[in-house]
Amino acid sequence: TMAKAKYVLENAYESMREAADSVLYQEGFKSFSHEASIVYLLKKGFSESDIAEFDRFRRIRNGIKYYGGDCEKPDAEETIKLAEKIIAKIKEILKP
Repeated sequence: TMAKAKYVLENAYESMREAADSVLYQEGFKSFSHEASIVYLLKKGFSESDIAEFDRFRRIRNGIKYYGGDCEKPDAEETIKLAEKIIAKIKEILKP
């Protein structure tokens, strides 16, 4: 259902954002905005297209969270795919 898709997108997005924040924390920074956490990943070798997609999901998530917006099932599915890719790469970055 539509409601389920928006929760999937929100949770996948939040997982990516928390992972991005962990990179900042490891390097002694704390982010006070989602955008800063996302853009910082460019410095860590993430592609501009992945970062643009991450930011697109940030905007969709903000619409859901703050403005009662919704999302389509394909967006939720794409967010999961991107989260798997981003989180796997962050795990590599965080390895000692």
